[in-house]
Amino acid sequence: MFSYSKFSTIKISAITTSTSSKPRKKANKTAIKETLLTPRCYTTDFDEMETLFNIEINKNLNNDEFEALLQEFKTNYNQTHFVRNNEFKEAADKLDGPLR
Repeated sequence: MFSYSKFSTIKISAITTSTSSKPRKKANKTAIKETLLTPRCYTTDFDEMETLFNIEINKNLNNDEFEALLQEFKTNYNQTHFVRNNEFKEAADKLDGPLR
């Protein structure tokens, strides 16, 4: 008798051998498990940001580099990266409430 399951499990394995004696950079990093339930999302750790960008805490902070970084954020290069034509504007205008 055939039983049907809504969910399937697929197992994939790969074996690679390296002929190089040099360690690979990716091999030293911890692998990140990405699934549909836990996508790779990034959040901001504001306490860590305070530690990194506070001149009193981080004496090695290069203020010129920091100002250049802030200016890059203000410029927002993504404004011209994505297509925002009339169709996009019309669709956006139809959104109301918390979706907008």
